[in-house]
Amino acid sequence: MKLLGFDEAGRGSVLGPMVVGAYLMEGTRADTVREAGGRDSKGMTAARRAAAVPALIALADASRTLVLT
Repeated sequence: MKLLGFDEAGRGSVLGPMVVGAYLMEGTRADTVREAGGRDSKGMTAARRAAAVPALIALADASRTLVLT
């Protein structure tokens, strides 16, 4: 079974861009996301988020980020 997660961030086109991210992975590896640094990004520093990205992308079957301006 595959798991798909996605989220968006932004304040709308009047105040700036909207950013949408999607992440697809095999469900049997879901527990490894936290080990790789996956957490609620609001509780992480920018440096910690940046450090987690390579490990999380390596676990993904696919990931995409789209910036809508």
